[in-house]
Amino acid sequence: NIIKRLKIIFNNNINSNFLLLADNREYQTISYCIKPFGFFIKPLNCQLLAKTLQEIVTFLFQNKEYIITNEHPHLKIYLSSIFYLEASNRLVTIHTISGDYLTKTPIKAWCNYLQNQYFVKIFRGILVNLCYVKNFDHQYVYLINDEKLPISRFYYATFVNKFSTQK
Repeated sequence: NIIKRLKIIFNNNINSNFLLLADNREYQTISYCIKPFGFFIKPLNCQLLAKTLQEIVTFLFQNKEYIITNEHPHLKIYLSSIFYLEASNRLVTIHTISGDYLTKTPIKAWCNYLQNQYFVKIFRGILVNLCYVKNFDHQYVYLINDEKLPISRFYYATFVNKFSTQK
């Protein structure tokens, strides 16, 4: 089954991107777990494909953005590699694919800097990258790396709105 194979690829390389073409809609709901960039039903709509490819190019170029913290001046942390940011005791931990980094930059500054990106605040001190959200309910956001983050009632509606509009 192609979906099972794609899940294996996706779980081994969470930065993988997929476009899926199928002959029926049954695969559309099944493919949700690997977050394809696009799902197409045969016969292929060329205008929709062109629009989706443009969105992919835009997304990939956005992923070239990075941050440099005062604490790690020789290290580029790509936005696309950040799972989430978490504030605690006047420090912010940046949780990434390659590890965790501490910074003294307040979470409010990170919110202002990342608000137009794929990041959204889900708790008073937690900012999550929507690209890594696997699932959520009214209490938790589940990431593709199997971490479970709390979501507050105050930020829930904003999170759901941004998650549903995120590609």
